[in-house]
Amino acid sequence: MKMTLRMGFLLLILVVFVGCATLSGMRSSWGKFSPDRAVSAAVEAGKLNPEMNYYFSGPEKDPLAIVGLNKKFALDNDLWKPVANPQMCMELVACMKTTDMKDNVKNLYGFSMYAPNGEKVGEWFSDVRAKMRFRMGDGNKVVVFTPDQYVPEYAGD
Repeated sequence: MKMTLRMGFLLLILVVFVGCATLSGMRSSWGKFSPDRAVSAAVEAGKLNPEMNYYFSGPEKDPLAIVGLNKKFALDNDLWKPVANPQMCMELVACMKTTDMKDNVKNLYGFSMYAPNGEKVGEWFSDVRAKMRFRMGDGNKVVVFTPDQYVPEYAGD
């Protein structure tokens, strides 16, 4: 009886330990965002960093976000469309600004993207109210999730 109780207790400790290790490993793959005025200025001016590949989310006439990913990383999903050149970037930003200014408040801003180890992975430009999420995948892969479109509540005519 004591042996069974002891084995059960050890098994419980093992399950808790493995569970905690798994959860901490899952949390550690999520990246962080830091507001960055330089990113805002560069993206708005169409000054694309040659060390990055750029992508956008949403339709070309109403994009939700622009992401620049360091070329040493690979985008691990096909939810983003490539930004072909600086001119296209400026056109996307112009469309974003048109949508952004409908409420007469500037909500577009740039962010630097950091891996859990502190390494800069890329840049993000969107409405500050958009959901921004990415996680590090296997090897050099980065999973960048598209933002959920923020829809302000209708305020009337």
